[in-house]
Amino acid sequence: MKSIVKRFIKESEIGNWFKSMKVQLFISCVLIFIVLHLTYSLSLFSYEFDYTVGDKVTENIVLASDYHDQISTEFLKEQVKYEVDTIYTIDPKVYVDAKESVASFYNNAYDIRAEYSNESDIRVRVFTYLLKDSFDLTEEELTILAEIDDVALRLTENYVYAILKDTLSSEVTDENIISKKRDAKTYFDTVDQISDQVKPIVLKITNYHITANSQIDEVATEDKVKSAQNEIKNVMIPAGTVIAKSNEPLSVKAYNILNELNLNDLHTFEQNIPLLSMDAQMVLLLVLMYVVLSYFYANNKKSVKQIYLHFVIFVLTYLLAFGLKNISVYLIPLATVGMLISLLDELTTGIIYSFFLAIIFGVIFSLHASLIAFTVLGCIISAILVNQAYQRGKIFLAGLTVSLINALMIFGIYFMSGISVTESLEQAFYGILAGVVCSILTIGSLPLWEALFKILTPLKLLELANPNHPLLKKLLLEAPGTYHHSILVANLSEAAVHDIGGNAILARVGSYFHDVGKIDRPYFYAENQYDINNPHDQLVPHVSAKIIKDHVKRGLELSKTYRLPKEINAFIEQHHGTTLIKYFFHKATENNESDLEINPLSYMYDGPEPHNKEIAVVMLADSVEAAVRSMKQGDVKALISKIIDDKIKSHQLDDSHLTLGEIKVIKQSFYSNLSSAFHDRVEYPELEEKHINIVK
Repeated sequence: MKSIVKRFIKESEIGNWFKSMKVQLFISCVLIFIVLHLTYSLSLFSYEFDYTVGDKVTENIVLASDYHDQISTEFLKEQVKYEVDTIYTIDPKVYVDAKESVASFYNNAYDIRAEYSNESDIRVRVFTYLLKDSFDLTEEELTILAEIDDVALRLTENYVYAILKDTLSSEVTDENIISKKRDAKTYFDTVDQISDQVKPIVLKITNYHITANSQIDEVATEDKVKSAQNEIKNVMIPAGTVIAKSNEPLSVKAYNILNELNLNDLHTFEQNIPLLSMDAQMVLLLVLMYVVLSYFYANNKKSVKQIYLHFVIFVLTYLLAFGLKNISVYLIPLATVGMLISLLDELTTGIIYSFFLAIIFGVIFSLHASLIAFTVLGCIISAILVNQAYQRGKIFLAGLTVSLINALMIFGIYFMSGISVTESLEQAFYGILAGVVCSILTIGSLPLWEALFKILTPLKLLELANPNHPLLKKLLLEAPGTYHHSILVANLSEAAVHDIGGNAILARVGSYFHDVGKIDRPYFYAENQYDINNPHDQLVPHVSAKIIKDHVKRGLELSKTYRLPKEINAFIEQHHGTTLIKYFFHKATENNESDLEINPLSYMYDGPEPHNKEIAVVMLADSVEAAVRSMKQGDVKALISKIIDDKIKSHQLDDSHLTLGEIKVIKQSFYSNLSSAFHDRVEYPELEEKHINIVK
């Protein structure tokens, strides 16, 4: 029954629909949402207790960490407002106005006395009349001032100025003004130069001008209050404190602590709003990610395997970052996802996943917008730096770049926020460490991804290109001519593929292994025949053709034994396509073999034809190198062109995606490299010994 159901699903439209890229991408996004929801709901929105005030506690509730008693702290800070002395500022205009008022009074007095200096009675009457409204002085007091001599009057003016300057240069408020006036009286009581009759009058003039000269400096006072509040240390309840004892009712204070620490389930809709809000944000981000990736995957023909490769890297990187954030939120190695995907697949996919992972992580943990922006920037730059990396040092350099960006970003944000340099540097250190962790994770896990998903990365290609690879060493020892031929083909192929913008290192490595099947019977191939008879001379043509064809089959067997990637297998299988083994076919025709034996299919490679540009170039380089090496003389350029044109006419390049323009570039590349490798050598004349002079 199960087999019937499986076959039905496999053969029906439902099965095809289920296997489609969009459905698989949707499933991966749903799985990502489940992982995200479980992590933040269990860590950020979980509740350890379920109590109300007065409920009997089942076990002691102990603080797991120091608790900042914010209510007590705020109470202490509020008290400071009433304890800090108010700051006043002195208004200098008060003294200036007082001085001008006194000066005006005395100037009028001097004018009157001068005008009526010889008429005492008139002077007194005018004096008391004109100055009667001055400083609440009585007519009797004005009369006394009018009758004293000029020196005494001038002396009273000087004393008034002196007292006012001394008094009004200090702070005079409504609270201390009486004390200031009392001080003025005390001072005048000690003055002997003024008569006792005049002293009260001068004191009256002085006290009239002693007024409040200060006002509250609200800004300075507020700064003083804030400074005093900042000096107040937070009231802390240390970790380990029992805030509620077992079998006792829960107090209001303990209830408030539990609620503030978000440990108590209040069973309210409002309490679930943050979780629902987070879910909504994650759904929106994942929908956006699905739309972007659907468009990108469709245009780039991504496979389901690639989708789940990206999904696994995304989820594992998130979970790792989620765990490390407990040490520091700046230790999160988010750039790892971009670096790995860029290495294992291609750059754009790495950038897309890096962008969305940084945004998602930032939203979940409410990271600063600047931090999210710089994290995205670091992820993108690191993905670009490791793209097509052929050296592990380049991956480490990308990690160091992330470290630098993180350090500058974190230190800048902290320092501009007024946080101490020490703490800023400490957090910046975590940012530096994050970049290093990214490099270590990428380099360390790369072989695992390559093995699990059977991916051929540039670094894996370089490992395969190592001359110490067991299969290459075997080829060198048992078929040195073929090994040398493979090196020459690799040089030609790499240069040509590079010129047309293909994967040059893939072409080189594919060239190294394309003829490994010749290891079994190396002397049946011309490049390995050194001063020996050609064994094909003793064989009929169709047997020779079969032996030649079998090197492809044997190469695939060796590839399986040595676990070469499928991309390299394709070079072994396709580098001859379905070409005709012309030499033995013509030999068979000349020998007039039976119709069965001269069937062209018996003298053709099994194929298939090259399916990509790199294999096609290796096919062309393989034929061109052998032909040029065997030619005695002639036009190399014409030979190259003829060989390549023959491949085109025989439809060997139909599936290779090579354009005519690229084929032209390949011809020129081959010619440039072969003409320099097989150039004519200068023949030096032999010199007779007698013509050689040796200078000692």
